[in-house]
Amino acid sequence: MNRTKFFILISLLVLALWSIVPAGADNIDAINSYNRAVDLAYQGDYSPALTEIDRALQENENFTLAWVTKAGILNSMERYGEGLAASDTALALDPDNLYAWINRATSLNGLGRYEESLAASDTALTLDPESVDAKQNRQVAEEMMAKPTEAPTTGLLPCTAILACAGLAAALAAKRER
Repeated sequence: MNRTKFFILISLLVLALWSIVPAGADNIDAINSYNRAVDLAYQGDYSPALTEIDRALQENENFTLAWVTKAGILNSMERYGEGLAASDTALALDPDNLYAWINRATSLNGLGRYEESLAASDTALTLDPESVDAKQNRQVAEEMMAKPTEAPTTGLLPCTAILACAGLAAALAAKRER
């Protein structure tokens, strides 16, 4: 290989690395914060988990999985309005995210917006017809619409989406380490 081709190749590699490394570093920090948040949420420590999720989102505001998990944490804290906003942000980034739709339905059930929860549950069921979580949210909404004066006594545990996302985050971290 002559010197000109060698320098062009090296220049392209340096340029490629320069553009990838900052994003990778941000993503590693975001994934690490995300993983800490999932661990804390799994232990029921929702406030510190929320702090870690917010750190992950400061590193990467387009981290869809972090938005989904934030919605689950907020729903676990019964902060349904904020959970709904986090779910909607996740859906703006990925309209086909099953767990964002499930968390959205959970938030809507918590807010007493049962017809909207039915629609969100139906969308989730379109994405995964076998989703137990989506079916459960749908059932809660239907029951509450039949008895609109009662408060919900059962429903999807919001931590279900948190735990489901933990496996995906671990896979992302392992892939990044390679």
